[in-house]
Amino acid sequence: MIESVKIGGAAMAKFNLNQLLSKTSMEDTEKERPLEQEQQKESYKIELISVHDLVPSKDNFYSLNQIDELKTTIELAGGIKQNLNVVPLENGKYKVLAGHRRRLATLALLEEGKEEYELLPCKVEETQEDKELQSIQEELLIILTNSQRDKTDYDKVEEVKRLREILERYKKKEKIPGRMREIIAEVLNTSPGQVGRMESIDRKLSDEFKEELKEEKINISTAYELSTLPEEGQQEIYKDYTEKGNLSISDVKEKKAELKEPAAIEEETKESKRENISSIKPYP
Repeated sequence: MIESVKIGGAAMAKFNLNQLLSKTSMEDTEKERPLEQEQQKESYKIELISVHDLVPSKDNFYSLNQIDELKTTIELAGGIKQNLNVVPLENGKYKVLAGHRRRLATLALLEEGKEEYELLPCKVEETQEDKELQSIQEELLIILTNSQRDKTDYDKVEEVKRLREILERYKKKEKIPGRMREIIAEVLNTSPGQVGRMESIDRKLSDEFKEELKEEKINISTAYELSTLPEEGQQEIYKDYTEKGNLSISDVKEKKAELKEPAAIEEETKESKRENISSIKPYP
């Protein structure tokens, strides 16, 4: 839960994630509640559900890698020890919100004839009539339940993008106090500056280089430096990159300096002209 974030040295009321996930309006959280109600702990039941009844969420954007390693871990542990989070569907199936890799690893085990792994421990999340709020909660839960996993650089960029989109949608329903970048940074346990770099990559990096980032052929530092270049500069570097087959951050910085130099000369020329014009005295 986010209780407060200090901005400029002063504590401000902040967005409460638990309030969103528990479907409680922001106005309600400000009202006094009986002490016994505050002390109540959330309780839920874990159900064993067949992996064949689990459907992956289309909103999951995290990489589904290292399935073989996870499969081995499940076998060594004698089964899955951490529950999945799911929501019921109308057709009797369940949509997975957390546990996509565990689902795939279990299916791989079943393909090997190891039927003892078919049933998975699942926490069945409640659904509600407000479909938009339900969608927001599901997408937010996907991000929160993946907060501790290993992520690719592309995952991190997409994570910031998706979280901003979720919170912008929620702002249309409820007021969110605080600055959006600070809220995102707090949720993802990073800095506002790092969030800004991720957003620069998302908004300004060319599609070609985004694909290279996704394929882990360039790292996030190189991707950020590229995103600070104009589209023409990125295209020039991409052409060189396809010919050479590799790209380092120093290559990008060198190109950046080359592009800056003519611009700096042009700006100096303009400034000189302005000074000359201002120094001309009017004819008496």
